[in-house]
Amino acid sequence: MNYFYLCFLLILPCSGICQIQPTPKSYHKIKFLYQKKSTLRLDEKGLYADTLQLKKMFQDVEFEKIKLSEENNNTVVGFVPIEKLNGIHKNEILNHLSANNCLIYGTVYPKKDLIDFTVDYNSPETALAYYLFGKTQTQFSHTYSFTYLEKNGRLEINSSGTKQAVPITKNQLTWINKDQLTGTFPVTEKPNTKKNQLIQIEKNLPRWISPIPFFENVQMGIKSIYDLEYEYQLITVSYE
Repeated sequence: MNYFYLCFLLILPCSGICQIQPTPKSYHKIKFLYQKKSTLRLDEKGLYADTLQLKKMFQDVEFEKIKLSEENNNTVVGFVPIEKLNGIHKNEILNHLSANNCLIYGTVYPKKDLIDFTVDYNSPETALAYYLFGKTQTQFSHTYSFTYLEKNGRLEINSSGTKQAVPITKNQLTWINKDQLTGTFPVTEKPNTKKNQLIQIEKNLPRWISPIPFFENVQMGIKSIYDLEYEYQLITVSYE
C-alpha cells in the first residue's frame, strides 16, 4: 500500500499521546521522552508489516495480504505465517526489533548547547519475539550526546568515548502543508536504500525537543517521525 497514506492514517490516533505543556519563560534544563517503535508486528501466528517493507527485508519469502481490524481503518498489510520463517529470517527480525523498539530519554542544557541521551532498548514487543523464537535476550542501554557548535551549524556527536563533528546546514525538511508543520526528509541508512521520512512538528515546543539532529529550516520541536521501518512518538516533556 502507499506508505505515506498509511502514515497519515497513523497520525490521527496518535495525536493525543503527548500532552504538551506551555513552555515557561525561563528554564535551565529540559527533559523529554520519545518512544521508537518498529513497524514490524509479531505474534504467535506470524509476522505483519507493510508489503514494501517485507519485499525489502525478505525477498525469498512469499506473503499474503490481509486486512486489519476496523479500528485500524481496514489497513491492508503483508502477513507471513511464523512457520515460514527460517533461522536467518528470525535473526533479522530480532535484530530489527532490538534496534527499533526503545525509549529515548533526553536531557537538554540550553546554555551549553548540549543534549544528553539515554536509550533503553528493552521492550515487551522485542521480548515477545525472543520468546516466540526460543532465543535468549540480552538487555542493554546506550548513552550519547549532541553538542551544537558554530551557532548550530555543526553537530558534535559523542558516543562510546569517540567524538565526531558533522555539518547540519544541509538538513532541511520539504514542507507538504501550508502551516509548515509536516514535512519529508530523505535518509540513507544503508547503501542504495534512500527513503523519505514523514516528520510532524509541534509549534509549542522549543527546537531542542528532538530525537535526531536539528533541521536548518525548523525552529520548533519534533512531535513524531514516520519511517517505513519504524516510528518515533513524543511522550513527555518537562522543564526545570
